[in-house]
Amino acid sequence: MKHIRFILPALCITMGLATPVFAAGKNEKKLEIVKKATLKLLIQANSKPKDWARFHPTQSKNGDVSLDIKGLKYVEDLSALKGIPIASLDLEGTRVKDLTPLRGMKLKVLTLDKTKVKELRPIRAMPLVYLSFRHTKVSDIRVLRGMPLKFLLMGHTKVSDISPVNGMPLERLDLSNTKIENLNSIKGMPLRELLLNETKIVDIRILTGMKLEILYINDTGVSDISPLEGMPLVFLFMGRTKIKDLSVLRGMKLKYLELSRGKVQDISDLKGLPLEWLFMEKLKIKDVSALEGMPLKELFLPKGAENFEFLRKVDTLKKINGKKSKDFWAAWDARKK
Repeated sequence: MKHIRFILPALCITMGLATPVFAAGKNEKKLEIVKKATLKLLIQANSKPKDWARFHPTQSKNGDVSLDIKGLKYVEDLSALKGIPIASLDLEGTRVKDLTPLRGMKLKVLTLDKTKVKELRPIRAMPLVYLSFRHTKVSDIRVLRGMPLKFLLMGHTKVSDISPVNGMPLERLDLSNTKIENLNSIKGMPLRELLLNETKIVDIRILTGMKLEILYINDTGVSDISPLEGMPLVFLFMGRTKIKDLSVLRGMKLKYLELSRGKVQDISDLKGLPLEWLFMEKLKIKDVSALEGMPLKELFLPKGAENFEFLRKVDTLKKINGKKSKDFWAAWDARKK
């Protein structure tokens, strides 16, 4: 660090700072302060010159400053950022473990995915609206209680108790591959997107009446989707489940439906849906006539599907079974010869 005064001038030019200033003046703009802190962070992390221009803060029209150092693997120490006036910070893929330097900051957006973070206590009482700590070793979220979060992503963690989210104005919640066993704490939330993939959830009655537009229940024990009745669902992922009855989907505005490797044997209830993406890999279904008239763009047919020649006339259909449509039909025609 003794050479910092000789390195900073070059860094300042690279990141848009005309002159290196070592003592922040009262009239110094927020962006200028954050740029200097970022330079210090990059130097402390022994970053490469090619990173100097790539990782720099930006400022929105409302004055909020954002700093994105996603993927800067050699960043571990955040002390250079202590107290800086930023509203958004992306640390995904860094080696950061200790969030203490962020204590007391007024962050609205924080991304911690794939970091070494285990403990969230330093972010207590932050005015966060968006928080993501997917693929971390975080297991306790009590510190989040009472936060104004609208987006909370904690997939692939060891979290088992989500009671602290009770009362939050959440619109998007990712609980995929967590240890949760029930959804009692999210009753009545204004959720629009919910991810429950690879959880122990078997009962989704608590979702009744919600206005979900996107729902993931792949690889769960869910067998009854009647609670989804009346939802404005557009994307529904329920592959590798025990679900058989699709009658609740009649009349929905679904555009994307994942059914692959599940127990569905009859898709007649899908007739008339505006589906653009439909995946039915490894289902025991022969009759796919319900697909006629759909504005399909991508489709995965069951191996035993019959009488689907009508799909040749679907101009919007670009991919079938993972292949370009023209290649699929060429291979299909060759098999029939």
